[in-house]
Amino acid sequence: MFTMSPRATARLLAAPLVLTVLVTGQAAGAAPASPAPVPPASAFVQVDEQQVLDAIARQRTAAREARIERREREAAAIGQRIVAAAAAQAGKPYVYGATGPSAFDCSGLTGWAYAAVGIHLPRTSGAQAAVVTPVSDPMPGDLVFFGGAGSVHHVGIYAGNGQIWHAPHSGDVVRLAPIWTDAVFYGRVR
Repeated sequence: MFTMSPRATARLLAAPLVLTVLVTGQAAGAAPASPAPVPPASAFVQVDEQQVLDAIARQRTAAREARIERREREAAAIGQRIVAAAAAQAGKPYVYGATGPSAFDCSGLTGWAYAAVGIHLPRTSGAQAAVVTPVSDPMPGDLVFFGGAGSVHHVGIYAGNGQIWHAPHSGDVVRLAPIWTDAVFYGRVR
């Protein structure tokens, strides 16, 4: 336990009028008849230090949670823009090594879509896999890698509902497709 002055307690509890009356015996703003006497020690309020620390911790936790929620909303908005950039390339042909705008290979498409939101990705699917933060619960805009770590052979952009935008292979075009295997891992760059 520690002791706080009535004024410090008032600021802490945001009840200045009540405490002013308690300490001086008159309402705040009333003209004092004489200078206010120094309150006796019994007028000081004892505050449980742990309660104060708990209140501060709750306030910091709420602020931290608000920041996390804001970042998640921002990441979701960026993810939707990445998906939209990939979807805008629908129907363009797959050409090995192509990075757009008229044709793409798989990592060329992902690099193009991410560049549309100001994020630079390395050129190849394997190099892209090396710079992501792995996630187990993908959200739209995340990268979907096919093959194991160190043996990535394809990449697409998660569109939600188990589907990806990708440039599949020679003779095909950029398109939306279901994820056809469980041999994938997801990564996030934001």
